[in-house]
Amino acid sequence: MTAAASAPIRFVGANDGASSTAFLIEMAHVLAQRRNRFTYWVVLFDGQEALKDWSASDGLYGSRHFAQSLSADQVKQIRAMFNVDMIGDRNLHIHRESHSDAQLTDLIFRDAQDLGYGRYFLERPLSVEDDHMPFVRAGIPAVELISLDYGPFNIFWHTPFDTVGKCSAVSLGIVGRVLLDALDDLESGRAPKPLLAFLESGAAGIGTGRIPWGRTVPPCFFQLEVAMESPCNIAPLMIFRSSEVTR
Repeated sequence: MTAAASAPIRFVGANDGASSTAFLIEMAHVLAQRRNRFTYWVVLFDGQEALKDWSASDGLYGSRHFAQSLSADQVKQIRAMFNVDMIGDRNLHIHRESHSDAQLTDLIFRDAQDLGYGRYFLERPLSVEDDHMPFVRAGIPAVELISLDYGPFNIFWHTPFDTVGKCSAVSLGIVGRVLLDALDDLESGRAPKPLLAFLESGAAGIGTGRIPWGRTVPPCFFQLEVAMESPCNIAPLMIFRSSEVTR
């Protein structure tokens, strides 16, 4: 589970950056209290925005570096990747993202309907180049959850008006409940059979996870990572345990 954690100084970034960061920190606390079948990595990416003009080499610095640092074995072990972005919008609208894995997207949208949140998850497709794309290109099933219609005619996006007053904890709660329900489906076997067959085909599940720089993390420990200053340097920030948070 991943999110962009950065915002250039030309806009405030309460929703576009901070909302998904807060979401993943809380998600790490929730997951750490559970008995999980899968090992989860919780990752924050810096350098999502372009420094000059958006291109294959300008933008997504943290996520591109992270995906490129994975070994072939690690790529095979990652069964699913969920990227959240701009999910604090008071007027939450999450479209089906066109590059995202279809089966994982179906699972999330079905769970949203079952939980009564279908009006926030819209079937109209939307194509977004975000931090999930390096994982899509690496062959990892990935899903983008983004509410990209931020204010009338998107006027709050990338402006000084992206403030806390435009955000809602209710929106974060909706996305959190839907994503947790989807994870429960994957862990319990309630997901569609073709998707389950794929998830079971690899080494995911009970055991020890290995993070890209080679240090071993037991299951139910969650490494929160962020790119520090240089877009080519990803450093560990925190390790979440079930009973404490250590810096």
